[in-house]
This record gives sequence, structure tokens and C-alpha cells, in this order.
Amino acid sequence: MKKKFNFKLLLGVLLIIILIFLIFIAYFKIKNKNNVLNNVYLGNFNISKMPYIELKNYLDEMQLDSKNIDIMCNGKNLLQIGAKDIGYAIDSSKTVNNVMRHCSNSNIFINFINTIKSYFEINTINLEYTYSKEAIDATISKILSEVPERVIDDSYFVQDNTLILIKGDSGYSINKEKFTQDVLSGITKNIFNMDVIKCNIDLITAEPQLLQHEELYSCIKKEVKDAEKKEVDGKMVYTSHEYGIDIDKTTLQKAIDSLSEENKTVSINLNIIEPKVKLGDLKANLYEDILGTYTTRFSCENQNRNTNIKLAASFLDEVIIQPGEIFSFNKIVGNSDLESRGFKEATIYANGGLAQGIGGGVCQVSSTLYMAAMYANLEIVERYNHAYTVSYLDPSFDATIAYPYLDLKFKNNRTYPIKMVVLFDPAGKLSISIYGTREEIEYDVTMESETLSTTEFKTIYKEDVNLKKGEKFVKQNGQNGCSSKCYKILSFNGEVISKTLVSSDRYLPLDKIISVAVKNDNDGGEE
Repeated sequence: MKKKFNFKLLLGVLLIIILIFLIFIAYFKIKNKNNVLNNVYLGNFNISKMPYIELKNYLDEMQLDSKNIDIMCNGKNLLQIGAKDIGYAIDSSKTVNNVMRHCSNSNIFINFINTIKSYFEINTINLEYTYSKEAIDATISKILSEVPERVIDDSYFVQDNTLILIKGDSGYSINKEKFTQDVLSGITKNIFNMDVIKCNIDLITAEPQLLQHEELYSCIKKEVKDAEKKEVDGKMVYTSHEYGIDIDKTTLQKAIDSLSEENKTVSINLNIIEPKVKLGDLKANLYEDILGTYTTRFSCENQNRNTNIKLAASFLDEVIIQPGEIFSFNKIVGNSDLESRGFKEATIYANGGLAQGIGGGVCQVSSTLYMAAMYANLEIVERYNHAYTVSYLDPSFDATIAYPYLDLKFKNNRTYPIKMVVLFDPAGKLSISIYGTREEIEYDVTMESETLSTTEFKTIYKEDVNLKKGEKFVKQNGQNGCSSKCYKILSFNGEVISKTLVSSDRYLPLDKIISVAVKNDNDGGEE
């Protein structure tokens, strides 16, 4: 007798299988609702099975202060920057959302399949981040300041009643797009380890940017302004006079066109227009108060360096800055790399060490002015530290310049005009004071330098064919590098009102270089 097929049994088995399948789906859905799947990585960092909230907290609390990048060029370490120096920050919300989209699909069947697949294959999620384009540009400027034979754009400056145009030089530059990509990629790939990132830059040859007639004309031409005084909120407010400057457009165009390798400097006489009412006519005692002053010392032995300090400082003396006006060191002092302007050759920092270059010592002037501006409680707009520590100031108290890449800028955020007064003492002292009128509430300023860590210098031996066997000498003294911070403390009537972090800086160690005689094959080891 033929056995009858049991449809009820088959249907029951199918229902049980479907039920088990649905239970598995529900289980994995609940299990992975708040957790990352298996075998999921952020870059090279394993985040498998980590709760989403724990992952976000981990990313939010990551300390990027210790994530440093060594900028290398031709095997030399030009400088070290931090991830925060370029405004690098992890976008934790966006990153976690990407992880959740991968791990928790709204379709329960796809979610089940992804869960099963996660046990057999690795999935990598990209880390999301933000950065500052302006900070990248500033970093590139700082790197270029360390590069010898860098490209120098056409430039100009005003001295007395004369506009001086200067032909630039072709030289090395940096591929900005490639550098940005390499640095960001290097940080992201190594964000979860403690390794120091090395970023090798490829220098490219570049031509200088030429002066543009209309742009230069608008920068030079200036309307004359009389000094004014007016009452604001029951208080008398003074505005200083400004000299007018006029220049013939055709003469300016011909001067720009005449710049060449054979004619690298062109001078044009300016028409200076006198104001009818000067500030002295309104208030003779506007600059009676010393708002901030600072003094640094230098050796009397290096005459070339001292000449550079004196010359650069002379451009600052008696300069007046109006309320709201931004002072630029490079605009007032101009290009200090030019011997034709009277600057001499002296020791500078370049290409990862000490070198001889035109204008050595000018940074002592910018650094002294920076500290005077800090004590005057002015707003610092732009400032860079040296690649190495300087002997005349504590760490984080310095302000390097490198025309036209690195500048010192500060804003007169006070009610009244201010004036700089310079005292150069050939006995080895440079003092810069900022005069003005004290405010109704005037804070006392204290500056504080804090060294966080020190990096010891290395001693390197280099063979010199000019030395005889057994001879050696120290070619370059070493100095330690460090990481430091600068704080500004404001007090009123002896009570501390605030303590503000001004800057966090890194200084490279400067290798000690000892020149030794060339070792012959028959010589023994070096003692």
C-alpha cells in the first residue's frame, strides 16, 4: 500500500525552521543594536564589538597633543609640528555614524547577513576628521622659511618718501596639495599609535609672483586724514592724523615693467600730503604712559649681527599704530635678506641647522617687540616660534620672522593710538617700549614660560679632508630641544584676574657637530 505524504508534518517543520531563523535574526539584531560588529577596524585600530557610546567617548577623549610630525627634506629634519598645529581634529560623530551604518542596517535580513559575514571578512571604516586650511598654509610658510634658496616673490617697501620695488628670485617651493594630502594621511594612518610621523617633502622649482599694478597702487595710495577728537559715552576719544600718499599710475607701471635680473631694485619718489590738523595740536600728552616694555641683550663681538639689529630696530622707532589697526613687522621693516638695504651676513637658522645668511639677528628685534606687545596687552594676530631655542629669551617668548613667509602681527585693541620707541645700546642691549594712554581699567601683565619636556641633542662626527690625523674641532655646538607653553597673567590691584594660554611650541634639538680627520683603512677605531 502506497504511503500517504504528510503535508502537515512538512508544514510544521518549515514553520519551525522559519521561527528559528527569525529568532536568530532577532538575536543578532538585539545583540548588535548598540555594538560594533566583529572584524571592524578604524584604519589599523580594531573596534570589534565595542559599544558605540564607548567608541565615541574614546574618540572624543583622544589626546592629539603628543601626535607629532617630523618634516623631512633631503634626509634632514627641518622642523616638528603637532597635529593640533594644523587644526587636525577627529569628527567623532561622523565617524561613529559611518560605523553604525555599516553595522546596523535598517533591513533586518541584510543586517543578519552582514553579521554572519563579519566572522569571515575584515571591514575597514575611514576615520573622519577636520583640519584648518589656514593652519596648513601657515605651516607651509614656516617650512619654506627653513629652506635655503627658496622662491622669493617680487616685493616692495616704503622708506621715508620713497617707494622701493624689489625683483624676486626663482627658487624652491612646496606642492601645497601633495603636502596637505601627505600630512593628513600620515596623521590618520598613525592616529592610534605613538610613533612619530615622518613626512618627506618634495621641493619644486617655482618662479616669483610678480607685482600687480592695480593691487600695488591701491596699497600705496592713501588719503590724508586730520587728527580728530570727539566725545563717546562721556569720554574724549582721539584719532591720530595720517599722512596722505599719492603716486602717478603711469610712473608706477613703468617702474614695475623695468624690474629685471639686471635691474633688481627700482625707486620711485612719492608725493606725501601733510594733514592740516595733527594729533599734537589736539593733545600733546597722548604718549605719556609706558604700556609695555621689554629688553633683550646681545653680544658686542658680532658686529654684523649688531648692525642688523640696529638697522631693523630703526624702522620701528616712532611708528604710530591707530586704534583697530594691525601692525605688520614685515610691512614696516621689509625684506631683511637684502644686502643692498644695508643688512649684513650673520648666523641664522636654516636647512635644519646653523648657517650664514643676510639679516641674521633681525629675529631678536621681532622677538623683543613681541614681548613688549604682550606686556602692553595688545592682541597678537600672527606669531611663530623659532625651529630651535634662542639664547636671549625663554622658550615660547620668541617670535621669528622670514620675509615674506613668516610675520609678526598685532592689533592695537586699545582706545587710543600707540607709539613704539626703540633704544639700541651698542654695549649689548635692545629695548622696545610701547607708549600710549592708560585706560580707565588697566591690567598688570605677567608672562610665564613653562618647559614641558626636553629632547637632548645628538653628537655627530663628520670627516673633514682638511684635518690631519688626530685633529678635530667643534663645528657646531649642540643645544637641547624642548616642548613649552607661554601663559599671560592679568592682574588688577594685586589680584589675579585671568591666566591665558598664549601658545604651545616645539623646538628641535640642534645636533653638536664635531669635524674629524678622514679615517684611513689602516687606522684603528676613534678614541
